[in-house]
Amino acid sequence: MTYFARLNQLLLIVGFIVTANITFAQDIEPTTQTHQWVTAFFDSFNEDLSQGNLDDWMDNWSEEAERITPMGNAKGKVQIRELYVSLNERYEGMVQTIVGTIIEGRRASVELHTVGIHKATGIEVTMPNVAVLTFNEQGKVTSAHVYLDMKNIENQLTR
Repeated sequence: MTYFARLNQLLLIVGFIVTANITFAQDIEPTTQTHQWVTAFFDSFNEDLSQGNLDDWMDNWSEEAERITPMGNAKGKVQIRELYVSLNERYEGMVQTIVGTIIEGRRASVELHTVGIHKATGIEVTMPNVAVLTFNEQGKVTSAHVYLDMKNIENQLTR
């Protein structure tokens, strides 16, 4: 099965899980608010994190947040910060573009196109991925489950 076929399957599964329990509330405001939080979160990634402003980037996370990814798991802002320090040591110029978003309450499933330069090799790496984010009442991320194909990244670096 090709990488894109696996990614499409993953997106369908994630989309189904997120939308399976949608209630059709009359009030659109929570969806609008969550969409604003999603946009601000990824704008901060592109502006703050990529420019090395780690403190500003970490302001997007709640104290007890968790980040679950194939690149490593973290619980709490201290561990999450360590993961992003490591990411910045390996990649530069990382930019995430939102491809699509499904929102339910304060949870968002976000399809992303991420590009960055691998510092050790100088190779531009493309990382299609899906982030399932949960926000608290203040718009801080409490949970981020990020799904990406590590084999695809490895293949790009060994071409």
